[in-house]
Order: sequence, then structure tokens, then C-alpha cells
Amino acid sequence: MESRAESESVSSGERYRVDAPLVSVIIRTRDRPDLLQEALESVALQSYPHIELIVVNDGGQDVGALVCRYEACVSHVRYLSLEQNRGRPAAANVGLDCATGGYVVFLDDDDLFEAEHIAGLVESLREHPGARAAYTGTRMAWADGDRVWDIEYDPVRLRTFGLFAMHAVMFERCLVEDGCRFDERLNVHEDWDFWLQVAERTDFVHVGQVTAVYRPF
Repeated sequence: MESRAESESVSSGERYRVDAPLVSVIIRTRDRPDLLQEALESVALQSYPHIELIVVNDGGQDVGALVCRYEACVSHVRYLSLEQNRGRPAAANVGLDCATGGYVVFLDDDDLFEAEHIAGLVESLREHPGARAAYTGTRMAWADGDRVWDIEYDPVRLRTFGLFAMHAVMFERCLVEDGCRFDERLNVHEDWDFWLQVAERTDFVHVGQVTAVYRPF
């Protein structure tokens, strides 16, 4: 069965070659199947065709059947169900340990990707071979209206204030092999700590698109 994302890729003049890098999308989830389905749908509708979907169920109700529905929409699907709730940092590390793509991007179950999100990040990283991470702007979907979070990269400011949402960033998986891990002692800001580790090893490329969607549930 051909997915919509694959159809769009072919119809646009075979925009991506068959050797385009595999991108691992890691979704952490727990007891929010309705929101998870919306997140999965946003992955399935990506214009970029070579995606490995990794869903880490952090000790919640089983959503394996829901995840399996998307096996025809992406290149690979992996579902990992933890017996007990281990927390966001541990779930992120489980996903990282299972990722096989050259690039990695996170997407929590309450957030979304616009259709060109992964494509724009991949293209930017391939155009900047000296950089190992890139990020887009984020549309903040607040109840009283949308706002845009889109800040130019500044390594000094990153140490005092977050510059991007977690799912706005794509990075090379080799950074994990270089020692970048989520600190499982942290209850909050585990993503910010991770990006500070990444920043010690590479600059970030700011991509001129707003394709990550943050929903404050």
C-alpha cells in the first residue's frame, strides 16, 4: 500500500532519491491515545518518505494496535512498551538506543509536525555538512490564538533560555554515540539539558520555516 507521503514525493518529480537518509522519529507517550493518534497522523503525512517511527510507551495503556496502523505509511515502525513508568528522560533514552536512522527527531504525543517539517530539516543539514543539528520555528497553539517561537541561533542565549521546542530539532544520531544522553535524574527541562550537550559538540542551523506545532495540554 502506497502512503500519501510517498505519493506526494513521487508526484513532485522524485524530489528525494532512494538513498536519502533514514530519519528516526521518536514519540514518547503515556495514556493519551487520542493525542497520540494525531501525532502519528502528522508523521504519516510527511512529504519526506524515509522515516523510522519509534513509539515508546512509558508504562501506560497498551497502544500497540494503534501504532501498527501506520506500518504502511512509513518505512519502519517499532513499538516499545515499558512495564513501568520510568519518566520522560528514560523513555527518550530508550528511543535513542533503538534508533537506526542517520538523523533523529523527537515528537511527544501532544505535539505535531507540519507536512514539510522533516524534509526542510534534512535538506538544511545536507546543505550544511559542518553542522550536526538543525531546528525550525514553532507555532504555539495557545487557546487564545497562535504565536510563533522562532529565534536565531545564539549559543550564549541557549545557556540561559531555550531557543526551540524539542520537536523542532533534528540531529545526527552519531551525537548519541559521542555521549549525548538525557539525564534521567531530571524531572523538568531534560530536553534543554540534552541540547546543551549537543551544543558542546556542534552549532545548530536555524531553518527558515515554522513547521513544528506545540500544543500546551
